[in-house]
Amino acid sequence: SQRGLGGARSSLVRKEREPTGDADLDAAIERFGIHGFSEEGWVHDYLRTHPARDLAGECERLDRWTDAIKRGLRGAVLEQYEYFVEASREMSTMGREVGYIRSLVEGQQEALMVMKNIDFGAGFEVDGDEYGDDGPLGDGLDYLDDAMDLDGDDDDDDDAVSDEA
Repeated sequence: SQRGLGGARSSLVRKEREPTGDADLDAAIERFGIHGFSEEGWVHDYLRTHPARDLAGECERLDRWTDAIKRGLRGAVLEQYEYFVEASREMSTMGREVGYIRSLVEGQQEALMVMKNIDFGAGFEVDGDEYGDDGPLGDGLDYLDDAMDLDGDDDDDDDAVSDEA
């Protein structure tokens, strides 16, 4: 039977093929393109069913078919070679693009490593004695000292007014 597992038709069953456009090639495929074809069996059957005078014509036809098959194979090989050349060209282009992207990524990695190794705090370390106790910019609270009398001086006029009252 030609049924596989689950009752489905086997994929090895001969499918309808599309004609090639070459009558000799189509005829050769029709006659000799059968799975399990036996050359000896075909010759034996031909000689049994045809007269000897037909052999010359059959040999010419087989030569035409052989030439047609060779042309078909040559065409198929050339077509596959064209696909190969196009794929090779695409792969070369992709290789160059990958190399370019790799160089960009390496540049970004170098930039990140440089940025990672920068000590941003080193530029702001200042010795307090160089600028006094307030540092290079001062503490910015001098105006508050006067307004709130944070340093403990009692010589403000406001205090004097409140003492007189």
